[in-house]
Amino acid sequence: MRKYMILLLLVMAAGLQAQESCAKVFQGNDGTKDASISALVINAKTGKMVDQFNKDLVLAPASCTKLLTTCTALELLGSDFCFPTTLEIRGQKSKVEGQRSEPVEGDLISAGGVIDGNLYIHGTGDPTLGSKDLGDRAFLGRWVNALKRQGVTRIKGDIVADMSFMDNEATNPTWQWEDMGNYYAPGISAIAYLDNTMVINLKSTEIGKPVTIVSTNPEYPDIVFENYIRGAGINYDGAVVNGVPFSNTRFLRGSIPANKEVFGLKGDLPNPGLLLAHHLRAALLDSGIVVDGSASYTFEPDSLKHVVLHKHLSEPLSEIVKVTNIDSNNLFAESVFRHLGSKMGTPATIDNSIEIERSCWANRGVNLQTAIIHDGCGLSTNNAISASQFVSLLTYMYKKSKNLNALYASLPVSGESGTLKGLLRKTPLQGRVHAKSGTISHVRSYAGYIESAGGETYIFAILVNKASCKSRVTREMIEKYLLAVYEKIGQEEATH
Repeated sequence: MRKYMILLLLVMAAGLQAQESCAKVFQGNDGTKDASISALVINAKTGKMVDQFNKDLVLAPASCTKLLTTCTALELLGSDFCFPTTLEIRGQKSKVEGQRSEPVEGDLISAGGVIDGNLYIHGTGDPTLGSKDLGDRAFLGRWVNALKRQGVTRIKGDIVADMSFMDNEATNPTWQWEDMGNYYAPGISAIAYLDNTMVINLKSTEIGKPVTIVSTNPEYPDIVFENYIRGAGINYDGAVVNGVPFSNTRFLRGSIPANKEVFGLKGDLPNPGLLLAHHLRAALLDSGIVVDGSASYTFEPDSLKHVVLHKHLSEPLSEIVKVTNIDSNNLFAESVFRHLGSKMGTPATIDNSIEIERSCWANRGVNLQTAIIHDGCGLSTNNAISASQFVSLLTYMYKKSKNLNALYASLPVSGESGTLKGLLRKTPLQGRVHAKSGTISHVRSYAGYIESAGGETYIFAILVNKASCKSRVTREMIEKYLLAVYEKIGQEEATH
């Protein structure tokens, strides 16, 4: 009995020492000493704990949420999955030469290549259409050529952006108003286009004077701006764009540097699907294909047979995940997250996406029971995940997933790439940390892998909430913590 009591005391002492090792770093700074912290570091192969502090405390993870989204997508969809976007007519296609096939709700392409109804762009959530980060901005030309190869010469109906694959709850209800309308928090629907981003070109004069709206890129039909921006004696962007999806009104507030001939302010596109329909209609007309109708959009599914005239496939998911994690791209993350909900049926919903994530990891032994999940990108301040849950997720990916290489390639590298380019530079950990970062107001988080000098892999997560200091200072404290852990790893490896 005495032997087991001594062993128990040793284990308890080790646990306290692990807690103190983390607290010592953060408690030494006035801004972080009262912060909420959850941290865990383990050896990837053995599972042996190196360090922990409140490892099961669920905290806001910010963009580390993207790890949950991308790992789920890789597991359920596969790294080679491509988002399809199709050009369709509704009914039964007849051969252009005039030979009839069996009609369903009437033939829609008659002899001479006339489509007697609408041409539909049916989206499934591909975030890359026209993206500057990934994709091909020349895809519209290929779409037009595909229709010409089908013999299409005229479309009597509209060009319709069919967004029925997802519901019309384009903005997550837990996102903050101050984010909505900004380029980093665009509405999410089954069709994304041009990164769902519009640049508003402004011209400023004297300090205190209202600025002038010069143009937008791309041009957006019938856009209305309520402009309250003024020039100021600053050298940074102090302006914001606010608005809700599918409304053409955008509110511009704040200030920009005075005496600027051109100043680009980024906001969201109110309706990317509708803009794509406009652009496809214009491209068809330019090519000589007559379009009698206008551009429109719908969220309503129909019961007619869908006849696909052309299928466009995105880059593979492995590449989409790479942009999502390295650049912390909210549009990509949220589009992938929303697509996951379609595995429970269409239209895909946010609630279904959350349920799919939970069931995915419950089936793989990762316990997310205490986690709070509201979105896929981490903009929601209501999300809450613990360090131990992140480590459990990353442990599964390391030990059991065939998608580990795709995940690893998607993670920024400390001091070298993506959102970790400025982290741990010119330290012993430069190039050794592969991790996702997360930053929103009063939140700093990191989760990923550490490669030791001895060739071992370690899995870690550190979340810091409600620090009273500047975010930069919190990051510095996290760097000190990771360096302390790395030193501890080195000491332990030296003794074995």
